[in-house]
Amino acid sequence: MQRAAVILVCLAAFCAPIFGQNEQVKPPPPGANNPAAGAVPSDGNLLSFDACKEDVHRLCNKEGIDLKSDLAILECLQDAGQTESATLTRQCEDLVWQYKVKLTQDERFTQAAVKYCQEEIDKNPAMKKCTELTQPGYALSCLLEFTPNVTATSQCHAFLRKWCFEIFFSL
Repeated sequence: MQRAAVILVCLAAFCAPIFGQNEQVKPPPPGANNPAAGAVPSDGNLLSFDACKEDVHRLCNKEGIDLKSDLAILECLQDAGQTESATLTRQCEDLVWQYKVKLTQDERFTQAAVKYCQEEIDKNPAMKKCTELTQPGYALSCLLEFTPNVTATSQCHAFLRKWCFEIFFSL
């Protein structure tokens, strides 16, 4: 788990130049690197965990937000976190952080990045090498390194920028 935290710090550093803003990456909440600190979302969605039920209903129970989708909930909580009046409980913040760590290590997420970046991967042998990395989180980390070099109007850039922000800039 310590290696995952190091990867996240590195990924956050690679994402920072994308925005040109002075956003700060918050350190992981206490307990985020401690597997005994609580259940990490696996089969159920964020709404199914008591730690986040109240926060999700309070902040995300709106038209157009699919409460069955963890990614929609994650995006909603991230958007809500941009206002000072919307804050998460510490338990939900911890759970969301753990979810983000797990998401970076999910092969399906890497496959989605490859899908959106296929054109760039085909043109850039170094990006193609990223897709061959098999350790959890490494392929995504490698692809994110290329974000500043990807055409800003491409679907690849949009995907990497959006999820870099969603995952690595804490609530």
